[in-house]
Amino acid sequence: MSNPREDRRTHAPRRARAHLAALAGLLAIAAPAGACEDGDHLDVLTLNAWGLPAPIAPHRPARMAAIGRWLDELDVDVVGLQEVWTGAAPLLPAELVRAHLPGDDGLALRAAALSGVATLRFHHARGFDAFKRKGALRARIATGAGEVWVVDTHLQAGHGRANGRVRAAQLAELVAWLDEVDGPVVLLGDLNLDDARPEDALALERLDRAGFRDAATTLGHLQATYPGNGHRYDRILLRDGAVLALQAEDLAVLAYDDDPHTAAPTRLSDHLPVRARLRLVARR
Repeated sequence: MSNPREDRRTHAPRRARAHLAALAGLLAIAAPAGACEDGDHLDVLTLNAWGLPAPIAPHRPARMAAIGRWLDELDVDVVGLQEVWTGAAPLLPAELVRAHLPGDDGLALRAAALSGVATLRFHHARGFDAFKRKGALRARIATGAGEVWVVDTHLQAGHGRANGRVRAAQLAELVAWLDEVDGPVVLLGDLNLDDARPEDALALERLDRAGFRDAATTLGHLQATYPGNGHRYDRILLRDGAVLALQAEDLAVLAYDDDPHTAAPTRLSDHLPVRARLRLVARR
């Protein structure tokens, strides 16, 4: 979400990284069922939880509770959420790992046996987004085939060249940060990228040069994830490691009721969840 304010605020330091023991204020970690038992597949899901207060995002308490129940019913190894802002976080299950940087990052991850948890706070932000502390949350997950990095992120929102330049700068920070880790990477979240926007071309090229493949593009499943304007903001991207590769076998955009004003909302968010099944393959 963005507004017409044109002010920019620069966040420092450029990077905020710490291991799990040094992260203050993390919610408790639990090990949900269904954590990649066979070792050669990984099921992942991303959802922008629309955790803003009413009237911007109606029925927040009921929706957060519904998201929690829905997650408990899914057989998914990794869940990445965005817009789990300060007011929304206590309304979600405690097993969601949330990094509390100074400010409000809105990111949450759930998976079994997470390790090496670290956070990045973007140096660049603009307009409404500058009131938050957007960045990225990464962690390792152990599978029978080897370790995989999972990374949850939420980039600058908004149309126009100025917002596009911020997204490109944020992705440059993110790519450099992920260059520090070995092994395969699953990057998921609300990237706010539109393939048709000229201002997003630089960001998309940077992802391609860094070795990230869009799972939806690979499979030809290019359904919109944001019904409000028909764009595909929510994505799951894959980067192979030197020893272990990731292959997208299936991907689906999950639909639900699109009326946000019902008294008992079945619409979890203004975004649609994206779920993918990945195969882990040894590189020869």
